[in-house]
Formats: sequence, C-alpha cells, structure tokens
Amino acid sequence: IYGIDSATFNIPYFAPPTTSPTVSSQPSLSHYPTNECIQLDIELQFDTFPDESSWMVIEGSFNDDGSFDGEGIIAQSPFYDPTNYTDAKEEISVCLPGEGVYSFAMRDSSYDGMCCSFGNGGFVISMQGSTIAQGGQFQDYDMITFSVPFLPTPSISPSVSTKPSSSLSPTE
Repeated sequence: IYGIDSATFNIPYFAPPTTSPTVSSQPSLSHYPTNECIQLDIELQFDTFPDESSWMVIEGSFNDDGSFDGEGIIAQSPFYDPTNYTDAKEEISVCLPGEGVYSFAMRDSSYDGMCCSFGNGGFVISMQGSTIAQGGQFQDYDMITFSVPFLPTPSISPSVSTKPSSSLSPTE
C-alpha cells in the first residue's frame, strides 16, 4: 500500500507480573536506564513579539559565533505563537543528565532582545532555587555557560541575624 511492499513490526512481549519475587544469578538489563536528573528551571516573560524568541540548552559550551561543539542539544524551545504568548509568561523545567558543563542561549531573531523596545520581556534560569543568570536586554542572543553541580556565588554583603552568636573565647 502506498509504495511499501512489506513491513515488519517487532512488538515486544511483556510477561504478566508474578505474585512472588524471583532471584536470578544473571544481572538484568533494561531498555530504559535510570539516569540522574538535575532540574534546570527556565522562566520566560515574552515581549510583544514572542515568535522572535527561541532558547536552547546544550551539553558543553557555545562558541563565540553561537555554534557549539558540545555533546548535543538537551532541550530547545518550540515556536511561540503570538496568538498565545504575546506578553505572556512561560515556565519550563529541563532535565540535565548529570554533572558537567552546560550552556543556555536565548535568541531574538529580530536582533532587539526581549526588553525593552517592544515590552518588558526577559528570562531567568535557576537551579534548586538559586539564580544562574537572568537577562532580556541583548541584541540577537545571550549565552550563559554554567557547571553542574551549580555553586551559587557567595554574597559579599553582610547578613543580619536575630539570634545571638556564641563564642568559646571571651571578648574584651
């Protein structure tokens, strides 16, 4: 039919579950390996032209010209239709496969960024509640490279505690 002479489809057979566990001397193999998942959160606030916006997360680093030599694309944006996304917010979670170096790129195809000529758009990427980067004022793209595990930069401003601190050495 439709130019195909024949086709073979292999349908895997899964035996029904047993009520008692079985013990095997052979290790088991799975077609679905368990991978560590480290969650990267992406928050987008679109401007008036969301169809100009796209993003990508890769394993490795981007080159200065926007190309990359890394292991490959981890995730990338869909097309953001202006009918649904003009001045809208979008939150995305991306599963990073483990420790290593990753990069995030935000692109605007009209070379005017996400802020501020045509709305107050922007992006924030974070991991475990710590901001890795944020932006919106760029021309054609903004690229950020980060490592996992992500270690937030310590604050250089002092913090105030409402609890008294104790010391083992007396003060004069």
